[in-house]
Amino acid sequence: MKKNDLILINKSEYITSNKIIQLLKKKFKINKIGHCGTLDPYASGLLIICVGKKTKLASKIINYEKKYIVIAIIGIKSITDDLDGKIIFYEKNTKKIQKNKIKHELKIIQKNKYHKPHLFSSIKHNGTNLYKFARLDIKMKIKNKENKINKIKLIEINKKILIITVTCKHGIYIRSIINELSECIKAPICTLKITRLSIKKYTILNSYNYKDIINNEKVN
Repeated sequence: MKKNDLILINKSEYITSNKIIQLLKKKFKINKIGHCGTLDPYASGLLIICVGKKTKLASKIINYEKKYIVIAIIGIKSITDDLDGKIIFYEKNTKKIQKNKIKHELKIIQKNKYHKPHLFSSIKHNGTNLYKFARLDIKMKIKNKENKINKIKLIEINKKILIITVTCKHGIYIRSIINELSECIKAPICTLKITRLSIKKYTILNSYNYKDIINNEKVN
């Protein structure tokens, strides 16, 4: 690993972005290391690690356009809008949702002036993460943010599965999009998988598994 470098990691599910940073830091004895935009523990995909002098680029890269592919299940609703949270509604026999209806609502979400962050998120209120309040069933008022969604595209829809891609800037919460869509079409939807495909010119196709880098099998 070079002293001053950008490393493209293909993050797997259920490991935190910070954990990968700490593993690389320990293995290669690096003092200056960080990432250019975190991924939730259950999310996968492209994570850009900056080392040494390249850490100066982090604040710039974090604002680059990002693209995600999202797989959601129709017929399930949880408190977190993903399968990590408590299931609050399950519909065994789901009705077919019209493709044009989904496209219409996604277009509205895309064009909305504001975007509402998810209650189960790492946004801090008086120094405490919002998800900690949410787990205690304490409802907090969240300020809407500027909508930075550039494009939402419907890839596939059937009775059980919904697949979309989302192109956006920093500060967009994918689970909030799924929750809003669920409310708009009046049907339970739950996020199954979120994968970040790219950050501007950097893509998942050119990334490495962090384990390969640690084991010196793949080194930038």
